[in-house]
Amino acid sequence: MRYRRAWWLGGLLLVVFGCTPAGGTAPAAPSGSGSQAAAPSGAASTPASQAAPPSALRKVPIALSALSATMTPIWVGMENGIFARYGLELEATQLSPAAASQALSAGSVPLGVTGGSSISAWLSGASDRVFIAGLIDKALFKVLTNTPAVQRMEDLRGRSVATTTPGSGGTLALYVALRRFGLEPNRDVEMIYLRDQPSVLSAMLTGTAAGGNTPPPFSEQGLAEGARLLVDMRDLNVHVAVNHITTNRGVIERDREMLRSFLMGYIDGIQFARDNPDKAIDAIMHGTRQDQRKDAEEAYNLNRDVWDPWLTEEGIQVVLDNSDQPQARTARAADMIDLSILRELEASGWIAQHLRQ
Repeated sequence: MRYRRAWWLGGLLLVVFGCTPAGGTAPAAPSGSGSQAAAPSGAASTPASQAAPPSALRKVPIALSALSATMTPIWVGMENGIFARYGLELEATQLSPAAASQALSAGSVPLGVTGGSSISAWLSGASDRVFIAGLIDKALFKVLTNTPAVQRMEDLRGRSVATTTPGSGGTLALYVALRRFGLEPNRDVEMIYLRDQPSVLSAMLTGTAAGGNTPPPFSEQGLAEGARLLVDMRDLNVHVAVNHITTNRGVIERDREMLRSFLMGYIDGIQFARDNPDKAIDAIMHGTRQDQRKDAEEAYNLNRDVWDPWLTEEGIQVVLDNSDQPQARTARAADMIDLSILRELEASGWIAQHLRQ
């Protein structure tokens, strides 16, 4: 298991990914419930005991665009040998949403977990970009404040709110939330864009920003340190493409079996995380570099039932509706989705065997 965290892109990022071996061949697609790759329905709930030998694993770099419990199915799959069942060793690098999107555009990674930043890239001409599975389509962010004069969302008028990259799913969810309270982003409220969620939390707690848009477990950490809740986006039922499994159409054509193997490990990771809360919470603590188990537990409870490989056009459409890019007015959400591999797994009966609530 390898975690990398980097918030720069540039030449060094290209070297890191460009030197990653591409060797190995992914396992063949499942041919039905009797396929060798298709484990019994409870297999996703136990660590992989039939993982391929290390020498046979194919190293696959993946860019993760969020430092939050959203990524638990990926982290838990890496920590518990689940991807190894399907012949893969993921090399995850933590990047800002913009940098993750750029890595996909440059071909430095074949896979990413991105949301709004990839939609923005698609609108800017990266028409090869495509979502092949969902992860989370509902905003779980909380807007917090540590500024005494701010007691409700409307008090943010004329003040600032910290969030991550412009165009990211979290930032666009914040736009939706602000507009629900009659506040126009970048007009009524100054947006402070920071590189990652820990920076957003710090800006809010120190008063650099009057508000902070934070996902779990950082929202729970902020509340524990004395911040006050202005709005929980779950109460607003904001559906937005926060983070989904992302690749380029060229990768689907060239390396479809690798993507199939990844999706199988990813889906097993969702079920494993649901069935093994302690190990999922451990993965959240490791992935977010948090040492407060209570915060990680809360983050797990918030995310557990919203991980979903079936993404919706609705979540993408919300991003398009809140985008200031002219191309968004005529763009079709369906053009950014290719669920063909997922549909094949569904038709074979594999998903029904491996994914339960």
